[in-house]
Amino acid sequence: MTLNQLKYLVTINECGNITLASKKLNLSQPSLTMQIKKLEDELGVKIFNRKNKPFVITELGQKIISQAKKVLLEEKKINDIINIDKEIFTGKLRIGITPSLVLSISDIIISSFEKKFKNVELVISEIKSEDITNAIEESDIDVGITPYFLKTNNIIEQPLFYEPFVVYLPENHRLKNTKKLNIGDFEFENLLFTSESSISKQVSQLFKGLNLNYTKIIESQNLQTYINLSDKGYGIVIVPFLNSLKFENKSSQFKEFIKPVPARQICLISLKSEPKKTLTQILKKNIITNLRGKIPFGEFKILDPQYD
Repeated sequence: MTLNQLKYLVTINECGNITLASKKLNLSQPSLTMQIKKLEDELGVKIFNRKNKPFVITELGQKIISQAKKVLLEEKKINDIINIDKEIFTGKLRIGITPSLVLSISDIIISSFEKKFKNVELVISEIKSEDITNAIEESDIDVGITPYFLKTNNIIEQPLFYEPFVVYLPENHRLKNTKKLNIGDFEFENLLFTSESSISKQVSQLFKGLNLNYTKIIESQNLQTYINLSDKGYGIVIVPFLNSLKFENKSSQFKEFIKPVPARQICLISLKSEPKKTLTQILKKNIITNLRGKIPFGEFKILDPQYD
């Protein structure tokens, strides 16, 4: 059994068929098939059921592939340890970011790494908060940036920053001249907010006990969409602060809450045994440094992303 054979297994599983896998691995299809057959003969088991078209991975094969991913991850750790000792920062850093953060911090991450760590390949994926833990444990990503994640014994959490919520009001709204808003100001209002689960739960917690016209609440994944809907009179918008900075021409329409300001905690998460700890710490430092002075500090009330 060789590391290359394990890599072939994982690649076939990721690609879904041998043809695509052979192209990705730059191998001929017969050569790849032969290597897998050799591995099966050595182990004395069937990893793929070739009677089905397309092939099906056997139940035992799934377990072997899962273990193969762990072995390949350990191999990466050895290479990373050597590179860190030599102060060589190369390779790939795969970052999963939840939808409401992609717009606001992706450019910060990309620009800071391009300047200082040109040999590090960044791969940024948009992943739902509820899926980000699984993506890390399955080695689909190296680190996650999220306001919520499923806590397990394998995951380590590092707080990054607190992000307050703000309110977007259409130009003709009755509260347009109010400098800072109180929760009670929203009685009988229609709300627009992203359907990202953690934000939905935090907004529900924020307005608990308030009489809102829930029959007209509209949910959207796209920030520009619900800003447009608000401008057309469909309601007010609850927005994470960093997203509001993308609308410079409408800055006067974003209003802060009075203290304690409702906010969410943003964390960087990774495996406890994560091999790219140095790159992860560099990522953390760059985000905190680049956000310094952009987010208003104050007395925050941290909302629970798991509120029900």
